[in-house]
Amino acid sequence: MTRGANPFDPNAGDPFATPSTAPGTGHTPPASSAWPFGSSLPQLPQQPRYNTRAVLAPIFAVLLPPAGVVLAHMAMPQLRRGGERGRWAAIWGMIVGYVLCVALIAGAAAWATSGGSTTAPSSSTAAATGTAKPIQPMPPSVITSVAPAPTSPRVKLDLAQVAVGTCVEIQLRGGESDDALDLFGVACEHRDGVYTVVSRARADADCQSTYVAAPPDHSFALCLNRY
Repeated sequence: MTRGANPFDPNAGDPFATPSTAPGTGHTPPASSAWPFGSSLPQLPQQPRYNTRAVLAPIFAVLLPPAGVVLAHMAMPQLRRGGERGRWAAIWGMIVGYVLCVALIAGAAAWATSGGSTTAPSSSTAAATGTAKPIQPMPPSVITSVAPAPTSPRVKLDLAQVAVGTCVEIQLRGGESDDALDLFGVACEHRDGVYTVVSRARADADCQSTYVAAPPDHSFALCLNRY
């Protein structure tokens, strides 16, 4: 709108509109901006993210102390290189993990020591505490022995049926002469009183042996020597 113009004239245009061109210059003024320092909002600086191992270190230090210590040691060089956050979490995970590891080792050592030294209470201690059990008498020991086998009755041999090589025991025939012998069969073994028939002769004089056994009629003779 120019000076002296009618503001109520419908053809006069908008009196509050910004002119597209400055009068007499031909220059278009710059459009005003909503933000006085630029056309867009300023970008806030982004903070570095948390390191995963550093965050997990204190958690595992409580649940599984060795794993927490390992995660903390693995996170420290990553924090120094990448500039990530979580340094204090890694430090606390390391401290808590080491403390709990020491506590676990001490507890295991104490348990092993107490378990290995546990012994039965002595008799004096048991008597003092009233836990002694009465001594049960030992049952009498029974000693058994094997009785020798009963001696089988000796069997008198028929001189006419005795074969050469038979082992016998000799006995004087009662009621007859001193050279009349009875023979009883025994097992062949080297002991006193055991003799063997070495030969069969026609007469007593034909035997060159320790003893001679013959029937009452002296029809033959058995020559006997020590077995």
